[in-house]
Amino acid sequence: MLKLIYANLNHLFKNKIFYVEIILTVILSAFIVFANYSPEIQATENRLYLDDVFFTMYQLMGFILAARISLIVGTEYSDGTIRNKLIVGRTRTQVYFSHLITSIVPSCLVLIVHGVVTYGLGYFLFGNFQMPITEVITALVCALMASIVFSAFFVAIAINCSNKAITAVASLLLILGLTFLSASLGNALAEPEMTYDRITISVDGGLQLGDLIANPAYVTGIERTIYEVVYDLFPTGQLIQIYGNDFARCARWPMFSVALLILITLVGFLAFRKRDIR
Repeated sequence: MLKLIYANLNHLFKNKIFYVEIILTVILSAFIVFANYSPEIQATENRLYLDDVFFTMYQLMGFILAARISLIVGTEYSDGTIRNKLIVGRTRTQVYFSHLITSIVPSCLVLIVHGVVTYGLGYFLFGNFQMPITEVITALVCALMASIVFSAFFVAIAINCSNKAITAVASLLLILGLTFLSASLGNALAEPEMTYDRITISVDGGLQLGDLIANPAYVTGIERTIYEVVYDLFPTGQLIQIYGNDFARCARWPMFSVALLILITLVGFLAFRKRDIR
């Protein structure tokens, strides 16, 4: 399998799609830093720190990885490269896991490039992180795990679909669906336990608050536990929480990522073993 991994990496580093991905990552990372910088705001008490901009790019990670993996792996399938590997004696196990590994490596490189660019520019404009170093390390480790899980998702789709256009659409729909699901769960979990029965604006423009009542939208009991588990399970939910500097349940994120990675890989590999490659 080492020869397959080497061949895949060699093909990757000659592929323009990979370099477009890296360039796009650099541009987006720099844009996010400069778009959030304002000398006037930085001179006030409401100034921003590196914490406020470093994790913004994480919201786009799934889309960036989906485009590269679906195009590169999908092209190998549609061009018959995967079929040829099987014809010359490579096993399906070797083919599947070589593609998984060589999809994870550039995904990690994208994350590193983003970190270097954002930290390099952001440090001089916003200063260093204000959050504890333990939370920074946790965020970086969990983001790395999220990129690996994303890669497993997209490889499982690409290597089981003979049409690269369908592969790309399916991968983008998947990340859109997971993002929407995670955002919806996050909003539901953020509902306060108590709320005001009415809020009105007085003549002088001030707010007049009514009586505090139980919030009917507040999620409780076993339903809340389920919401939290699903929210923490998917990489999109973890990255949303990292962006919001919410690390209340971060201790279980790596465990959930490993479990999801194993499940996705198992399902994708079993489907590939049974697939008729033509």
